[in-house]
Amino acid sequence: MEKSYNLFVIIIGAMFFLLGVYYWIVPKITIKNPKSAEGVIISTDTAVSEQMKKNNSKWALVEIDIDGKKYISSKKLQVSMDNKVGDVIEVIYDEENPENMVVKKRNHITFMLAFMGIILIIYGLYLNKKF
Repeated sequence: MEKSYNLFVIIIGAMFFLLGVYYWIVPKITIKNPKSAEGVIISTDTAVSEQMKKNNSKWALVEIDIDGKKYISSKKLQVSMDNKVGDVIEVIYDEENPENMVVKKRNHITFMLAFMGIILIIYGLYLNKKF
């Protein structure tokens, strides 16, 4: 029983770690020529009713202005539940395709997921040696 529990902990840890790597690497793959800009949130949606803050997520269309020309994100970007229409956020966009953008402040999510994954993997391996 303990061996399967240890393996489960290690697998969950690996999933957290890989998710952290995913959040770190996807912008680097999808945005070929990254540039930074401030964007304005022009619309938002939530997964469930906005009154429910826990276990919810907010997604926004963001507009940026580059050399006097306005571009709107081609897909909705995940933003903080505290953000609302009109808020200014930092984004990274592709210089050749400005509609392709991601929210700039994702490093804390990446670090948190990868760190949790490493801790779970170490814990699972420690339990393996203990039993």
